[in-house]
Amino acid sequence: MLNIVYIHTHDTGRCIGPYGYPVDTPNLQNLAEHALLFRNAHSVAPTCSPSRAGLLTGTYPHENGMFGLAHRGFALHEYQMHIVSHLKKAGYATALCGVQHVAPEKDLIGYDQVLDNPDEYYDHEIDALADYDLQNARHAAEYIEDYAARISPTAAGEAAAEPFFLSFGMLNTHRPFPAASDTQPGRDRRADWVRPPHPLPDTPEHRKDTAAFYRAVETVDQCVGIVMQSLERTDLARNTLVLFTTDHGPAFPDMKATLKDSGTGVALMLRLPGYDPQVVDAMVSQLDVYPTICELLGTPAPHTLRGSSLLPLIRGEKGELHSHLFTETSFHAAYEPARAVRSGRYKLIRRSSPAAHRLAVNVDDSAGKDFLYRHGYFSEEVAVEELYDLALDPTESRNLSSDPEYRGVKSELDAQLRCWMESTGDPLLNGWIQAPPGALLNKPDAYSPESGEFE
Repeated sequence: MLNIVYIHTHDTGRCIGPYGYPVDTPNLQNLAEHALLFRNAHSVAPTCSPSRAGLLTGTYPHENGMFGLAHRGFALHEYQMHIVSHLKKAGYATALCGVQHVAPEKDLIGYDQVLDNPDEYYDHEIDALADYDLQNARHAAEYIEDYAARISPTAAGEAAAEPFFLSFGMLNTHRPFPAASDTQPGRDRRADWVRPPHPLPDTPEHRKDTAAFYRAVETVDQCVGIVMQSLERTDLARNTLVLFTTDHGPAFPDMKATLKDSGTGVALMLRLPGYDPQVVDAMVSQLDVYPTICELLGTPAPHTLRGSSLLPLIRGEKGELHSHLFTETSFHAAYEPARAVRSGRYKLIRRSSPAAHRLAVNVDDSAGKDFLYRHGYFSEEVAVEELYDLALDPTESRNLSSDPEYRGVKSELDAQLRCWMESTGDPLLNGWIQAPPGALLNKPDAYSPESGEFE
């Protein structure tokens, strides 16, 4: 059976070299050139724990219970939903290294081994995110090399090793970013030469922030290189599925915690033995990962899974996998619920937030955030309903919900969205969603999620 290495980052979106961003990521580029790369992949939520829970359970956050962040008091209804339980039943050894962020404590998930500190990163201060991730990358590489040693010819006479599932999660590219003035060998990251990604304005604040963000992306690339080199060195690459992805968009305004493509769009690459590299433009969801793994392993897929296997798409048996994708957000630092449906061309977003404007507390702190605050970004009234033509307006800046020419499009998407909410039992249909007892939520009018202003 295939070994599985699941490599994931915090807050990266698609901002890596293989997706055309001007950042030095040779290891990710090498992975992309030997992988199936999905150009139009989306998470089910633009916030950390709900997104990860979606991929790892194959269900939507409002179904699995992960409405908000694990370190703030949210949890899965049942941790047996996690793919680790399914893989263990299929005979897999399972190991976790680094970030997981779908449980308040690592041991709740059920991994056989935790390779790094058993405490969560948010339970102890980590000043150097790069050092933390690089150390964990080495732990992950050691696990791979130890496994290879156990199955080598010199280990004859020992019991055959089970296939393994290794989850390696990085803190990068979560904030705080490294200092923008720092340099990598052969790469000058001075903010003077950087263009902020859309939809950010090209200002000194955003350039400096982007330069620092790209430094964090380069750390991710180094970590990927350490893990991938261990697979090549041990010859396990020929029998190992490598999945690389992130949870959602970068921690910039109008990206993370929003249902625009800049918030839900993710990098997704699968290096899959027996399949030729290709770039796939069809719209896919991270919900599709779990059923894909089930088909590859020949194990029955749990009936709860909402996605579809990617293999028919990869084999050319289908031109598209989904006519519509659905995404959601409920809690980040504060309550700001919204739901969205996306077709190949259009997107409808419905906000159910009690606030008429964007909540500053749900945007990670940065100089760029401060710039937008000074220019009225958080005082602007935001429409309850947003409709975008993604072919003509890929940055989702022109709301067409009141345009009579798009009345039919809006009506069709509205019906799709309501049908999805009803069929999946979305509690937002019944009004305000209650946070679990003891959940840590900032006051909606707080500016910073680090302010200590809690409800």
